[in-house]
Amino acid sequence: ILCEDMLPWYTDPAATFVMRRNSARRGSAVVFKACRLDPLRVLANILLSENRAEVGGTVFWMQDGQVMTIEPLGLSSSTLQWDRNLAGYGVNAATQPVRIAGPVNYTATVYGEALNPPLRYTLLDYYNQTVENGTADFLQISLIGSNCGNERSFLSGTDTLATGLKLKHGI
Repeated sequence: ILCEDMLPWYTDPAATFVMRRNSARRGSAVVFKACRLDPLRVLANILLSENRAEVGGTVFWMQDGQVMTIEPLGLSSSTLQWDRNLAGYGVNAATQPVRIAGPVNYTATVYGEALNPPLRYTLLDYYNQTVENGTADFLQISLIGSNCGNERSFLSGTDTLATGLKLKHGI
């Protein structure tokens, strides 16, 4: 849903809008993208039931840092009812990855063997939920600065040219 095609915004507290048995990769019930917050348009009196998002969120919204900097108004309202929805992460609400969690600095002296502990990074959404989405999101890391004497420094056996690695699922 783009904002021009918004959900019906009910003002009648007795009315309930039902979104049931929908499926999608993201946002099985509804997706919000580039929606300006309007205090007159608040999610309310909605039953979200038996929706299935393959990846993330019964409600998925794009946190873009410009237009949608916070969740849609009413998304945390007690008038929204969540019933038996399924999603890869963020069963109720989710966003795309907006943060990364992992070590900023890592020091190790290892030659020709795996790092112990291994470097591990996690992609997080607006709600600090781990983003699990198959093949779509990759994290590029590069080696910056090393002191390996005459030895070439690289991150793994696939990085023998020391150009960096692409990690999938934080590994």
